[in-house]
Amino acid sequence: MVTADGCNVEERYLAALSFPYRQSSFTFPTKQSSTDDWAVWCSFWSSYHGTGFSLPRVLGRWVSPTHRQWEWFYEASTSTLQQCVGDAIWDYKLVEGTQQHTRGSILFTQVGCQPQGSEPVGVSCSVVRTQGSPSVTLIGAIGPPLAPSDESITGSFCDRLYAGGGEWMWEHIQPSRTP
Repeated sequence: MVTADGCNVEERYLAALSFPYRQSSFTFPTKQSSTDDWAVWCSFWSSYHGTGFSLPRVLGRWVSPTHRQWEWFYEASTSTLQQCVGDAIWDYKLVEGTQQHTRGSILFTQVGCQPQGSEPVGVSCSVVRTQGSPSVTLIGAIGPPLAPSDESITGSFCDRLYAGGGEWMWEHIQPSRTP
């Protein structure tokens, strides 16, 4: 729920939105938050961060694999963006003639799609979509390289917790099962 550079809370996580694609490799139980729940959530984050949803302390480099499935990747050597949606990877190229703006934002336009089974190239990043256009703007939130994934840990969120040890912390947790 933080931008790729670890500096800001992403505003989209401060509203009751549904995402058209998976955001995590874990399967979490369905949760329907009430209006009051969202008010408390937003109140906390509004009081916790500074201007522009910035965190009081920037997060550092990745030291462990993440369950988050990043949507956007930036490759600096080729000035290209890639968007991962489901099994597809969409390519974006720098719009010719555009300059990097003062806040580090750069305009890209969609140019094609990678074959299925491809892997994204580059580092995670955050973008803003241009309304009614195939263009997106890289907003300067470019993250450090992700830590390599640990293929030995699979399964549910609870499986991941138990794999980390410290079973005594989880002995009284009874995960609910959805029918």
